[in-house]
Amino acid sequence: MSQEVFCVLKELNFHNIATQLALQCAPVIAGVKVANLLCIKSDCDKELRDIMSDSGLMIYKLCTGNKGTTYLIYRKWELEKYILNVQSEEFLKNEGYKELSLESILKRFSIRYAQYMLNHEDFPHEMGILLGYPIEDVIGFIDNKGKDYLYSGYWKVYQNVNEKKQIFEKYDRATEIIINMVSSGMDMSLIYKKAPVCIAA
Repeated sequence: MSQEVFCVLKELNFHNIATQLALQCAPVIAGVKVANLLCIKSDCDKELRDIMSDSGLMIYKLCTGNKGTTYLIYRKWELEKYILNVQSEEFLKNEGYKELSLESILKRFSIRYAQYMLNHEDFPHEMGILLGYPIEDVIGFIDNKGKDYLYSGYWKVYQNVNEKKQIFEKYDRATEIIINMVSSGMDMSLIYKKAPVCIAA
């Protein structure tokens, strides 16, 4: 993150939903990632849905706990395409998913995620698939128990480091662009339209 953006961050209102979307979900807003998790205060549900009503993105509530609510913010068509490839389907079946429609997967995942967050049960590794992580890195993380990775960025990398670094740079660029847009006072409805264009430029 550049020094300029770091300075901008210090001036932002971190209780603002637009700020949290910029910080946590910029890559999916910009169209360079299929999904992101968003963690916000539990009393902000209506405000979140209002501010995202014309975003073209989907919202799925995963879990509510003492520290707030976690949502999956995602691009429906892109996520469906990703989870329906052969490798992802095989992985999900091995994790106990029998019905592979996106709706069914999200319903089961939300239960497993809540059990993990609230009851400290086993980590649901399929989260990596839902966030669009490369399957080889999801499997690498499991096989190595999160250790012996080649690089760590938005996830732990076990193969194709240079390719993943380029992806991480896109995510960083998306975050910086959207943070600057939010800090300038730009309305989120306009950010949803302009951010993908700026990233592609």
